[in-house]
Amino acid sequence: MIPAASTTVALLTDPFCAEHPLVRVQLESGLRSAEILDRIRRFELDAGLVHPDGEDTAGLLVTPLYEELHVLVAGSELPTGRSGTIGWQDALELPMCLLNTGMRGRQLIDDALATRGLAASPQLETDSAVTLLAHIGTGRWASIIPQAWLRSLVPPAGARVLALDGPAIRARVALVTDAAEPGSVLTRALIRTAQAVDVDASLRVPPGPATD
Repeated sequence: MIPAASTTVALLTDPFCAEHPLVRVQLESGLRSAEILDRIRRFELDAGLVHPDGEDTAGLLVTPLYEELHVLVAGSELPTGRSGTIGWQDALELPMCLLNTGMRGRQLIDDALATRGLAASPQLETDSAVTLLAHIGTGRWASIIPQAWLRSLVPPAGARVLALDGPAIRARVALVTDAAEPGSVLTRALIRTAQAVDVDASLRVPPGPATD
C-alpha cells in the first residue's frame, strides 16, 4: 500500500479479519501506486491501496474507499500566528518535512504549490507517515499531510492542525485488484468488505487544534 494508506488500512483489514478469522494478512507499506499496480498484474500482490488518479488501471478493478484532504500540522514551538487556516506562502516559511519527491502524495502538494507560483524546499523528506509526525513532535517542524492520518496517528501534544487556504488538495484512495473473473475467493471477499465498510464516513473529522 501507499504510505498514506498505512494509517487508514485498519478500517478495511479489521472488519475483513473479523469476518474471516482463519485468513492471514500480510501488509507492505511504503510502496508507490505504480509499483503496486505492476505487482498486482504480475500476481505478486493480491490487492493494493493506491492513488488511482493518473495511473494506468487497465485490466484492474478499482473500488473507491475515501478521499483525502490535506492539512498543515505544525509543531508546538512554531509561531504560525493562525488559529484555523494558514496561507501556502506562510506555510512554506516554517521548517518543513514532507513525503519524498515522486510519491503521489508529494506530487499533489507540489502541483498545488506550482499553481500558486510556489515551490517546496523541505529540509527533510521521508516515505513514512510516522517519521513525519515524530519530527512534528519535537515542536520544531511542520508538514502537509492527509487529514485522514490524524484518525489513527494522534498529533503530538501542542501541535496545531490548520486548514490550507484556497482550493483544497484532494486525492482518491482506492482498493485495486485484478479484474479477471472469477477472481480468488479471498479477493472477492475483500472487495465485498470494502464495499460494505464506509471508510470515507469514518474519516470525516474536521481540522482543529490537537488536544494535550
